[in-house]
Amino acid sequence: MKREAEATESPPPAKKKKEITLRSSDGALLSADEFLAEQSAVVRRAINSNPTDIPLNVPSVTESVLHLVIEFCKKQAEFTAEINVASSAGKKAKGVIVDSVDNTTEGKDAIAVDNGTAAIEKKRRDWEEDFLLVDHDVLYYLIMAADDLEIDSLRNLTCRKLADLTKNKSPEQIRGMLGIDDDFSEEEKREIRKELQLF
Repeated sequence: MKREAEATESPPPAKKKKEITLRSSDGALLSADEFLAEQSAVVRRAINSNPTDIPLNVPSVTESVLHLVIEFCKKQAEFTAEINVASSAGKKAKGVIVDSVDNTTEGKDAIAVDNGTAAIEKKRRDWEEDFLLVDHDVLYYLIMAADDLEIDSLRNLTCRKLADLTKNKSPEQIRGMLGIDDDFSEEEKREIRKELQLF
């Protein structure tokens, strides 16, 4: 009788994820799941201080860039979940010993777990490379959005891309690439060069 009662009981309802509404600089309202709060310190603080459904204003980010930010955060959350599942499954399947002090694995079993997550990490790197195939202007706005929303993973990725783009380029090439006007007079340039020689 007890088993029949257990079989007919419905499973507990799944925890509903909280939706977050963001208002872009051009007034568009976009909603994102909790995955954005997991990666953005600004969104996390806004939710904790004001748990009602009031839209969070993101005044320096346009709708198109905000779409990209949400896409990035969602994909990162998916990759992290895949890595956690693969790591957990690998440890259970191989009977991996996990050191409770520093959460590390040992021996051949550790290699099997690492190989399972390495494939997912490669998939993540490939996706990120494709994600960053954008115009220089869009890259600049992604850096600004990552900084304003305090999304460290996006900030690190976009800044690394910008560093790669400007590597071994002259100041004139960088100004041209980023659309920065050279507004120094020749006299000011000479003065700056003179000051730099002192160091």
